[in-house]
Amino acid sequence: MGRGNIHQEILDRYLKNLGFLKSYDLDLFNRLEMISEALRTKKLPQRYDLSYIEENSTFDIYDNITKTYILNRKPSLWQKYMVENTSFDTNNLFATMNFHMFDSPERVQLDDPLDELKINKNLIADDISRYTSIFKESIYKNNDKKIKEFDKFLFVGTLHGIHINDIVNKIGAKNYFICEENLEIFRLSLFLCDYTEFINNGRTVVFSIMDNESNFTQKYDIFFQNSYTQNILLKYSSTNVNVDRYFNKINAKLLEKNPFLFTYRRVINEIVKKTSANFNQYKTINFNRINSNLLNVENVLLLGPGPTLEKNIKWIKVNQNKFIIIALAGTLDLLYKNGIHVDVITSVDSHYKWVYNQISPIKKVELDKIIKLFSITTHDNVFEICGKDDKNLYTFETLSQFQENNLIIDGITIGEVTFKLLLLFRIKNLYMIGMDLSVNQETNNTHVSSYIGNKIRDDIVMVEGNLKPQVKTINKFYRSIFNYTGAIKQFKKEYQNIYNLSQDGVFFADTIPTDINTLKFDYPDIDKELLKKQIKNNFDKISEFKLNNKEKELINQEIVFVDEFILYINKIQKNKIKDYYQLKEKTDKTFYNVMATDHTTIKVFYEKFYATISRYIFFIFNDQKLYNDKKLLNEFKDLWAKHLTELLKEYKNSIETLVN
Repeated sequence: MGRGNIHQEILDRYLKNLGFLKSYDLDLFNRLEMISEALRTKKLPQRYDLSYIEENSTFDIYDNITKTYILNRKPSLWQKYMVENTSFDTNNLFATMNFHMFDSPERVQLDDPLDELKINKNLIADDISRYTSIFKESIYKNNDKKIKEFDKFLFVGTLHGIHINDIVNKIGAKNYFICEENLEIFRLSLFLCDYTEFINNGRTVVFSIMDNESNFTQKYDIFFQNSYTQNILLKYSSTNVNVDRYFNKINAKLLEKNPFLFTYRRVINEIVKKTSANFNQYKTINFNRINSNLLNVENVLLLGPGPTLEKNIKWIKVNQNKFIIIALAGTLDLLYKNGIHVDVITSVDSHYKWVYNQISPIKKVELDKIIKLFSITTHDNVFEICGKDDKNLYTFETLSQFQENNLIIDGITIGEVTFKLLLLFRIKNLYMIGMDLSVNQETNNTHVSSYIGNKIRDDIVMVEGNLKPQVKTINKFYRSIFNYTGAIKQFKKEYQNIYNLSQDGVFFADTIPTDINTLKFDYPDIDKELLKKQIKNNFDKISEFKLNNKEKELINQEIVFVDEFILYINKIQKNKIKDYYQLKEKTDKTFYNVMATDHTTIKVFYEKFYATISRYIFFIFNDQKLYNDKKLLNEFKDLWAKHLTELLKEYKNSIETLVN
């Protein structure tokens, strides 16, 4: 093919892709049009060019700044490597399940009968052992496994895209995610890759091109939700050019979705059982009833146990009467040792020892004065420390919704939950110290020295800082950044201002980084006693001691739904399965049926059960050798049905106590 014909072919493809993107992703199309115009008018110097390599009969990318070819003038060799390196194996996978948990489901030593975290961990280990007793091969170290099919696929980096269509045709996935850090480079791929293929034959594709954190998160979530039940193995192909940030982001998002962070056993034993036990004993807030500033004051100071709390302790002490102080329970020991009196404390931890150690440093006479916002799943022993007649104690639902039209407050940590609460409380100015989501920049400690869970970590990730260009954090904190960003997008009103005073903290979008040394705060002192009476009155108005008749009727409807669900599971158990696809079809149907219901708590339970047990089964049988092993398939199917029925009956028995 002559040069003229080649030029016309790639130009036609470019225009075809633009037409596709104009109808499929208008925002991306508009950004491509803008950069094209900037390059044409030389307002933006063109850094990258497509360069035809005669001996390869294809194109390389020439960098006009470094005067080098990105693929060393060997694009065809690179293309061949990229395609051959993408196979039906277990390499280049983003894992959505904890493989090692299924290879060694070991029980832990239970020294304290009140240690619910270990109790639930052992229950999960026992559950998994039932399945691994059938299939004894390692799934974690099985490098010879040949996958039957990949449904979801990620292109991490595109470069000029000469490999992409070949990989799509080879793998045949249905759902794609394409991310590229450089818009100019992605524009070049429009000449060489036919992106219209991504919507043929029922496929979906999500583009995230040079997006900020918030937009990337939003688009990745769309990809993850597309054909949700196929999130077993996420295969990827990476250009390995300027993509490290994507791997950090994607792994953080997967960690956020990890069902072992809060297991289906904990949903039953902590969310369902404790909510059922505590709802009729304590005042529970309905967030949907909030219609004004609940704290009756403009300025609120939120204190977390991040390393910067210790740095600013003197400033907090001097200015403590100019704010209403909301503190996470883990800060109390340090604050009270330094003469700082807290007005409101929050806690969502359901484990007795953890919460007890957080509030025990405070004398009972001081504790009684503090307004306490505790998750309704808090352990009975903690409630007893406060006293069941504590008029300053309020609970709120987490991950569940038994109150009519209540908002579900979720989060990986108490920090995220409290942050959401304060935005919902309609406060005007929120000042934050110690909400760092970063480690001590010198020592790598995760928290203030007095915090029980303080550790030195070495799994360091660099992210954008609040007052510094970059700060050190860890993967556990990194995933929380997305949750704070999502909370701001979901709950923050235009009139609300969020001032982040943490010198070494991470940056949150739509907050105001503020140097505490330049902060001029000339407000008069607050009459705390009067204000707390007003706050208490506000909380009383939106709280209730027990479920009303309509709420009880909704729970009765959920009980009927669970009974029908059990009957459907029994039907699956009675029928034989012929292959992997039939098992997947039937279990996927159960998932979408549950997700379609209005009963939120059963959805939380089943999503976590599905992501733990069902994904494990699907991983085993998504195998070129095992996908039609009828004997093994039916053994797993029978155990799955029996196990799920047991759990559903336990779930039902717990929620029945709410209406009896």
